[in-house]
Amino acid sequence: MKPDLLADGVFRVAAKVGSRDLFEGIWPIPDGVMLNTYVVKG
Repeated sequence: MKPDLLADGVFRVAAKVGSRDLFEGIWPIPDGVMLNTYVVKG
């Protein structure tokens, strides 16, 4: 995964979880989900 530069020193790393998976191993996610994390360098 390559981080996206959102602003000077602010990055986002995103991952798409497909519809075959279960959220937390329990709930079906027919449309999938997008997981995001952000890094702010100060």
